[in-house]
Amino acid sequence: MKKIVIKIAILGSLLQTSFAYGWATPEGNVGNTTVPKINFYGSISTHQGNRWQQAENITIDGRYKQIQMYFKPELLPEKVLNTQTNKESITLKDDPNQYAQTKIDLEEVESIEAVPNLIYLYSGSQTNKNYPTQYTELIVTMKDKNLKQYHCLLTESTKLMWDEKSSSGLVNSNIQIGSIKKLTIAGSKTQEIVEKK
Repeated sequence: MKKIVIKIAILGSLLQTSFAYGWATPEGNVGNTTVPKINFYGSISTHQGNRWQQAENITIDGRYKQIQMYFKPELLPEKVLNTQTNKESITLKDDPNQYAQTKIDLEEVESIEAVPNLIYLYSGSQTNKNYPTQYTELIVTMKDKNLKQYHCLLTESTKLMWDEKSSSGLVNSNIQIGSIKKLTIAGSKTQEIVEKK
């Protein structure tokens, strides 16, 4: 009986923690099988020439609020051209976790653009030197015209996720954040949370 009570207490504590951090709240963070409570819709274009004019349920790694980004530092090393990838790269001296940070809500965003052919690399003590963490530079334009454009860094593995409507239901799509030429948020609407098929 004591073991059951202890297990229930631990489970309750874990659930409280997950709600406190937003892991279990559909308002801010959704899984691949859940339609978000707020549908952010707009258009997406990529550096490879693809376009989606009617993207719905737009999220960044499943989030549409409190999306953490790092402000790009003003002082940076010189760019170096990587002849294998034909991309320029900048090696960061400091851990981006030490940079000034902001949390973006899609409700406040007009557009997000990824700077093409430029990668930021960081090899820290916790990172394999042969495979440094890669970051993409994003230019975030806010709806509030009193705010300047933000130049932020986000890990290259971050996914932009969205849905398209079809006759058979929603079609899920995603792409690495660095591949987007421009994401434009046209608006949002509250919707009933339903499971995707």
